[in-house]
Amino acid sequence: MIDIAQRHEDELKSQYLRIWGNDYFKFYNLSSYNFTIEKLPKDDYNSVHLVTLDFWSGEVIGYVNYDIDRISKIVTNISAINFTRYKMFGFDLIRIFKSIFEKSDVQKIKFQVIVGNSSESKYDRLINRFGGSIVGTFKNDVLLSDGKYYDVKHYEITKDNYGISRNNRNNQGR
Repeated sequence: MIDIAQRHEDELKSQYLRIWGNDYFKFYNLSSYNFTIEKLPKDDYNSVHLVTLDFWSGEVIGYVNYDIDRISKIVTNISAINFTRYKMFGFDLIRIFKSIFEKSDVQKIKFQVIVGNSSESKYDRLINRFGGSIVGTFKNDVLLSDGKYYDVKHYEITKDNYGISRNNRNNQGR
């Protein structure tokens, strides 16, 4: 289940504090320090903040945010974190990507993943599913909390390619 993060701000802050310093989540920050959420914006003009909720309990299991340039109609800086490792988070993330193209006039989505992140292969599959592409990999591009440099893989999905991919999936009965 997906909801706007502002309705769950306190629980979201608690989730961040719960994972603080946990090495498993080092890939999320794209930096060498840990952080939490100070305050969510009051509107979604420049950035969208969503939470994914456990279907049964209603608890926050994940968080997705992204920046949106309303003039160029490009989404950038998608950040997604699964606090609980529930598989349902992946389905919600797919729904979010679909809604970006299907419910708005966005022309392109650009995002990245740190190579070695356990979600990297999932993003590769998501890109294939939506007709996107791997733009390139920047070598030793980010220093993480373990003191090591990691490569960063960059992706993009255009609205045109998403539409072609969607039509192909519909024609195959998926």
